[in-house]
Amino acid sequence: MNQRYTTINYKPLIAAKQKQNILVSGGIEQNIRGWNPFINTGPIFRLKGTSAVMHLMVNNERDLCIAVSVDKNVSIFSLKDQSLGKVIVICNPYTLKC
Repeated sequence: MNQRYTTINYKPLIAAKQKQNILVSGGIEQNIRGWNPFINTGPIFRLKGTSAVMHLMVNNERDLCIAVSVDKNVSIFSLKDQSLGKVIVICNPYTLKC
């Protein structure tokens, strides 16, 4: 079963990167954490640069983590570099016009 996007939407949010056995979690703490399910000492990486996460998905083909935050911004992280690649602002927080 080769899916392009893998998403599990519940609180806390968890998405899976199938090739490298990485679970990615996010929630109201404004960080996205990467976990190895076979090592239980803590997260293996943290991605910063987003507010509270509403939706989370992993693109397995391009090694991307895509997060939609409560302020309606879309953050695209590179799992390869573990860095923030791009933020797409959907709603202007100053005028509250979407």
